[in-house]
Formats: sequence, C-alpha cells, structure tokens
Amino acid sequence: LSSWNLSAQSVDYGEAPKSKTQFIWAPHVGWMPINHWALPLKMDGPDGKVDIKRRKNNLFPLSDFATSDFYIGFKGIVRNPQSRLGGFFFLDYRNRGFEMKYPGEEEFRTHIAQSVSPAAGLRLSLGNMMNKFKWVVEAGAAYNLNFKYKGSYDNDLKAVNNGVSGIYGIGVEFSSGRRNDETNTGASLDIRMRMHRHVQSTKDFYWTMTLQYRQDYYNFFNNDFTHGGVKPYQGFNSNFGYIAITLIGRGAFGATWGY
Repeated sequence: LSSWNLSAQSVDYGEAPKSKTQFIWAPHVGWMPINHWALPLKMDGPDGKVDIKRRKNNLFPLSDFATSDFYIGFKGIVRNPQSRLGGFFFLDYRNRGFEMKYPGEEEFRTHIAQSVSPAAGLRLSLGNMMNKFKWVVEAGAAYNLNFKYKGSYDNDLKAVNNGVSGIYGIGVEFSSGRRNDETNTGASLDIRMRMHRHVQSTKDFYWTMTLQYRQDYYNFFNNDFTHGGVKPYQGFNSNFGYIAITLIGRGAFGATWGY
C-alpha cells in the first residue's frame, strides 16, 4: 500500500491500522473424479499414443478403484492487510493414478502412486486495497515425492518419477473490515463522511476461494527404469494436469475440491 493511501487512512479514520503479518491455515482435502473439463491426461510411447483414462469414480479414494487424484493435508496463507503481496504453502498427501492400456493390449492396467507434496508460492491482491472483496492471483510450485507405487513390474517404486508441478490460480478474498466511527467535531463534513469507509486490519474475518490449476513438469514413468534387462518405459512421455477449487477461512476451516 502506498504512503499516500496510508496518509489518507490517517486523515479519514484517525489512526491507520497496524501493519502486521497474518498467518491463516486450515486442513484441506481434494479429489478429481473424472476428466469433465478435458484437462491434460495424455501419454505418448515409442509406438504411438497410449490409451489412458482416469480411474473409476467412487467414495473409496485409497482403493484400487479410487478417483484419479486424491489429496489431503494442510494449507497456509501469509498476508498483510496493507500489502498486495503475500504467499501460500501447503503439505499434502497425494494418491494419484490412472488406467492405461499399452498399444496392442486388450485390458487396462491400473497405476497408482502415493506421494507427499510440499508446495509454496506467491499471492498478489488486485484492485483497491480498501475494498472488502479483492481479486487474487497466485503462482508457485510443488514437489511430488513418491513413497509407494502399485502397478506393473512388481510394484517397483523406481518405475515412477518424482518431480515438480507448477501451480497457477485466480480467485477472490473477503475481509470483513471495520469502521472508525470516532467523531471529529473539528473535521469537515467531507472528512466525517469518509470516516465510515472500510478499513482492513489483521483482526478481520477473512476467507479466500481460489480456482487452482496444477501442471506436472515431469514424466510419470521413469524412462531409465530397468526390469529384466530392458527399459519398459523408455520413450514414454506424459502430460498431466489437474484443477481444483480451494476454500480457506481465517484459522477456522478449509476445503478443496475439483473436477
């Protein structure tokens, strides 16, 4: 927030709100039932395009027939009511998988990778800082570290890669604000009228909702994985993307869902 706006707050409301960094966190949970929005879920092999689809949708995300992408963890937001720039971070457990049929085969095989996924990024508030509602954009990265794999070749964890995912989001945030209703009898009518404007502070009720997209920047399968003297995934290139909606309130609740 510019020094001019801080000065204006001091004139209009008396004392400007203190500049204090605020940490908001909440547990969140997410899932990706089916590919309704045509998100990237593609894989090419040395013999051409691999037939791939999301897993069946039901209420048991940790089973072999779980949804395509399930994750649960904690998400935090760092913000200051007087600054446009903030940050976010989270730590998730992820259960990701799909059904794949190799060229020339008749049946689909299920592949499931379980991982932990720490992430961090920046958030930028747009518009008038005095408004209760503001647009926000965010960008960051997550690292997916696999610890268990279930699929072909004796479920060997070396068959799948760890890697980085990009995170991009746009959303809205709301801060309840307050009004300085102190009467300044010596102030002009215009100043007294402006004394009822919205002022943000770190004591406000706060929530934010973000439409978030994640893009994997690595191949799901390890091209150098060796089994029986051959490299079964050599030349396989994947393109996976996910979308979700995140809702988080000030230290009270949080939820994530997606399609």
